[in-house]
Amino acid sequence: MSKSQKAILALIIANIIWGISTPMIKWTIQFVPFGTFLFLRMMIPAIFLFFLFPKKLTMRTHDFWINTIAVLIGITANFYIGVLALSKTASINGPIIGSSGPLFLMLGAVFFLHETPSRKALFGNFLAFLGICIIVIQPLLTHGAQGSSLTGNLLLLVATLVSVIGTLITKPLMKRISVPAVTFWSFFISGICFTPLLWQDIRTVGFLPHFGIQAAIGLAFGILLASALAYYLYFWALKYANAYEIGIFTYMDPVITLLVAAPLLHEYPSFLFLAGSTMVFLGIFIAEGRLHYHPIQKLLLSI
Repeated sequence: MSKSQKAILALIIANIIWGISTPMIKWTIQFVPFGTFLFLRMMIPAIFLFFLFPKKLTMRTHDFWINTIAVLIGITANFYIGVLALSKTASINGPIIGSSGPLFLMLGAVFFLHETPSRKALFGNFLAFLGICIIVIQPLLTHGAQGSSLTGNLLLLVATLVSVIGTLITKPLMKRISVPAVTFWSFFISGICFTPLLWQDIRTVGFLPHFGIQAAIGLAFGILLASALAYYLYFWALKYANAYEIGIFTYMDPVITLLVAAPLLHEYPSFLFLAGSTMVFLGIFIAEGRLHYHPIQKLLLSI
């Protein structure tokens, strides 16, 4: 396989994991304190990478500080806001709202990376964004201003935006920095940032006071797959794919999340959710125009 094909496969695997991860996070934080979960999800993969790639973790000082800014925005802030949002709203909303990422990525790629998507792609992504807006405000339409679901949905939108900003900052660095270095420092810096939250949890409830099989499964999935493996694949693919193309693969997440959230959390889509989702996928169809832009087809037809 060419590097381009491997990048497609890497993004498919990463987004399958992240599609499962959204309901898994919501399920796990029922048993693991918020700050403890964030710290362990970041610091343990960093320790693994430190021992696996001890000679590949260096970077130039200038690149280090740029990467640090990208990490603080695109990973640390994204994780904190995203996990906080999932404590307030349904996990099935996460990937659909996250599907607005390609719109932000496309606009960012045009203005900052000088990439040139077509007008049709811009229109299709705008239509998809309208569908996202329906899903974001559905708690307001169905339950008024009461409850925390609207707040959770808005936080998911903010988490998506900061993730896109992080990607746009990181993309140019990948030409000069090794994948292990970017991945290690992303986790290590975020872990340091989440240390005060861990300490607060230990002071108030202790360290993993309700640890059991559910917490072990959730942490193992989050640490080994959703963090270590998925982010390593994502950063590797970032070397060989255009920024706006990366967003295409997030469209896999909602279907996977629905399949997992129903049996795990008993979350089922509402009419407004389905209406908004229909607009999202219609926008995708208009934007991409051809089936080969479906991630699986893109891989098969590139062989």
